[in-house]
Amino acid sequence: MTQRYALAVMARTPRAYKTKTRLATALGHAGAMRAHIQLVEDTLSRLTQMPNIDTSLWVTEIDAQARQWANTFQVALCEQPAGDLGQKMHAILAHMLIHGCDLAALVGTDCPSIDQAYVERGFQALSGCDVAVGPAEDGGYGFIGVSRECPQLFAHIDWGSDAVFSQTKARVAESALDLITLPTIWDVDDPADWARYQKWKS
Repeated sequence: MTQRYALAVMARTPRAYKTKTRLATALGHAGAMRAHIQLVEDTLSRLTQMPNIDTSLWVTEIDAQARQWANTFQVALCEQPAGDLGQKMHAILAHMLIHGCDLAALVGTDCPSIDQAYVERGFQALSGCDVAVGPAEDGGYGFIGVSRECPQLFAHIDWGSDAVFSQTKARVAESALDLITLPTIWDVDDPADWARYQKWKS
């Protein structure tokens, strides 16, 4: 029987002064918000229309911009659940598993090197393990997938720090789960990352 794959793309609904604030030093707050919108749309353009993968968009608030993204890229639109980042991620992954998928994964919108091939590699890895993680150069991660509910992966993590991936590996070890680590990726957080992204796109 063919396994069902589900991918959630998590995105902040764009708001000036609240979105990509670290880019504001170089781009201004309006420019940082535009940069965020570009990153979201680039991510959706790369990761939608993947055969055999049900992709959904999870935003912090459903508004006209979020609906436009959903319509343009033909993805299901959902509002992120309450809680901290870890609680949100666990709830989204659990939702997808409860609603019929065999393997569930999620990504953010600021990791340009996550493309269809990377996501497919992640799901292939999950076919033989409990957890697959795509670590980021800054110590976090940009992809996480599970083959069953693993709430412990998201507890006691210093979100936003350079210890996120190492702490997640510790939760995996404590829980005796099988982990496959995907190739390291990079994300766009500060002006230097934005310059790298512009060069990468050219």
